[in-house]
Amino acid sequence: MVEHPFDTIKVKLQSQPVPLPGQPSKFLGTMNAVKGTMNAVKQTIAVEEVGGLYKGMGAPLATMAGLNAVLFTMRGQMEALLRSEPGTPLTISQKVLCGVGDGVVVSILACPT
Repeated sequence: MVEHPFDTIKVKLQSQPVPLPGQPSKFLGTMNAVKGTMNAVKQTIAVEEVGGLYKGMGAPLATMAGLNAVLFTMRGQMEALLRSEPGTPLTISQKVLCGVGDGVVVSILACPT
């Protein structure tokens, strides 16, 4: 909820059309990058209201929910596999191994290439 508006503005700035020679760019104009970023935020809110900052947020929310479900399920399975008996705390090396296993599975799902 906090990060997505920053990503939206970043994409708007990156994908703004190249201005004609002598013309200012859509958001940056002749200003520096910080002022241009604030200009992009102001223009987005003026045209699309605050909801424009959250445009396209559905897909990341859906995928992150699925990835987190797999992550926590995998973590529980790894812990159960590595515990010598139920209820005993894991050692540091066992926790690291759980993290590595989680990371491998989630990275395959998140970035199959």
